[in-house]
Amino acid sequence: MHRIQTARVEGDYKEKVFNREEVKNLIEDGREALVAIEKFLNLHE
Repeated sequence: MHRIQTARVEGDYKEKVFNREEVKNLIEDGREALVAIEKFLNLHE
């Protein structure tokens, strides 16, 4: 999650331009984070 947040800040405030591979990796990181959060929430219902 930290890596995704850092990328967002860099894109929004530092005008960083991401290449296709970087975006692909960030999307995959996001998917993995969502799966982990979903598993956590299902354990605590």
